[in-house]
Amino acid sequence: MALLVYKFSNYENTAEREQYRSLCKKLKSFYGKSDELCIFIANFNIYDCELDGIIIKQDAIIAVEFKNYKGEVIAVDNGEWKLSGGTIIKGGSRKTVYQQANLNHVAIKRGFKDGNIVEPKQVKNVSALVVFHQPITLVNNLSPKTQSWLHVCDESDFLAKVQDITSKSTDLSLEQMLTIIERLNLTQDYLDKTYSNKDFFENLPTEETVEDNDETQIEQTI
Repeated sequence: MALLVYKFSNYENTAEREQYRSLCKKLKSFYGKSDELCIFIANFNIYDCELDGIIIKQDAIIAVEFKNYKGEVIAVDNGEWKLSGGTIIKGGSRKTVYQQANLNHVAIKRGFKDGNIVEPKQVKNVSALVVFHQPITLVNNLSPKTQSWLHVCDESDFLAKVQDITSKSTDLSLEQMLTIIERLNLTQDYLDKTYSNKDFFENLPTEETVEDNDETQIEQTI
């Protein structure tokens, strides 16, 4: 159906800008030609929480966090994430990567619920995805409970990971996704036309089109 990318401001450093372009290209390669609608919101704030990105698709809402490291990544619930050589992976505005990811997905859950953006059950299982700009090998020491919502990948398997992440409780209709766009004030001013399907809104069925289709179906049935 379409990919819609909304960017509220430019990223502060080179790696983030490169990663944004790379991820947008990967999303466009699939969702730009699929039967699904995918919304990617870049550099968005919720409750003073700065999010690198939010991905919204019919079966999932995902908080995206950018990282620019390479090598063997050791992921844990408690304490610092590190490379196998001992380099500490910075968490962002919070101390650890886990704490930042947890803050991100909780902010979306609370913000979307309090702002009446979606129904409460639809943000019951918001996921978080930490994406590394460079190739990594993951040593996943996260607890099973954490692994149910916190996912880690590099850019090579980013698209597959986005497609895999799903939640039955999310189940967003096209109408609800259009409502999200309206309620988050995702106006055309923020639409990144380089990666978005620019003709998406022009091709949406109007009420008259829907009524005509219904009448045609009735006539065919008779």
